[in-house]
Amino acid sequence: MIFINGKYRLTRLTGVQRVGHELTNRIVDECRRRNVACEVLTPPQWIARSKLRPVIAALWEQLILPLRARRGALVNLCNTAPVFAHGRQLVLLHDAAVFDVPENYSKLYRRWAIFQMRLLAAGSSRLASVSNFSRGRLASALGKHNDDFILVREGAGHVLRNGRSDDVLSRLGVERKSYLLAVGSRQAGKNLHNLLAAVSRIDTDHVLVVAGGTDLSLFSSAVDVDAKKCVFAGYVNEDELRSLYTHAACFVQASTYEGFGLPTIEAMALGVPVVCSNAASLPEVCGDAARYFDPHSPEDMARVIEEVLQSEVIRGELIEKGKRRVQFYDWGLAAEELVEDVLTRI
Repeated sequence: MIFINGKYRLTRLTGVQRVGHELTNRIVDECRRRNVACEVLTPPQWIARSKLRPVIAALWEQLILPLRARRGALVNLCNTAPVFAHGRQLVLLHDAAVFDVPENYSKLYRRWAIFQMRLLAAGSSRLASVSNFSRGRLASALGKHNDDFILVREGAGHVLRNGRSDDVLSRLGVERKSYLLAVGSRQAGKNLHNLLAAVSRIDTDHVLVVAGGTDLSLFSSAVDVDAKKCVFAGYVNEDELRSLYTHAACFVQASTYEGFGLPTIEAMALGVPVVCSNAASLPEVCGDAARYFDPHSPEDMARVIEEVLQSEVIRGELIEKGKRRVQFYDWGLAAEELVEDVLTRI
């Protein structure tokens, strides 16, 4: 029997939660194909409406979830899991950011995350991560070997299922191909201050559209940015996000730290040229399907972005390479390999 930790369902599908959602659906399908019993264990919906949701949800995960999953193997896909549960569980850890870039997090969150990750690393049957970069950094931080982590790569097929809502362009006051797109929060690691500085140096009228949530309570060093050449879209639904990708002149991932960088392959899947940082996991994930810049140099960022914007040939090459690259990333294959590991190793 396989149980899946469904705590992620209490929050919006952004980043890690998106991975949890897509893998959960494919794991359920794979278990059905293999005739293996599988159940997603989800907290009561009233918790989502509570002002104390983070605390109550954490208590549910630590106290109730292990009791409900005690007769099977528990799969945890979103960084957290019961720390004192029986050993029959797999935990997917997406990155080692709390160790590598502690300045991006509040002290309280960082201490809890590190405490929990160390207990999980010591007590879980199996550990997993989403890139070779991340499992290497996690292994180093947690006193493990790289081989202690199985690799669970992400996918991009979900963006092709979505519809489009082009009204978002008029709502934001932008036109087709008149903007660069960045996706993510306004925390310092996303490097928006350098990206904005780069955009101001580009000799075009392009603006930067930033789509995504802005949960500033979690991040202690959020960037205060100048809005003159930047449009903050805030949280957008899936159809709006697809439209923003589709009509962007290019997609820019400026992060100084990413465990994987899901938006890069989402953009590739939708035929958008990708320009990104040469840091952390991004070169591993994007391969030759992106143009790279030094994320610490606005001048280098501006130079590379401008090269892509001014050359139809370069954009065409990036689009074709992106379409080929994204074939390496498939939610179904990831779920198949994960289920096989759970059934044979836990």
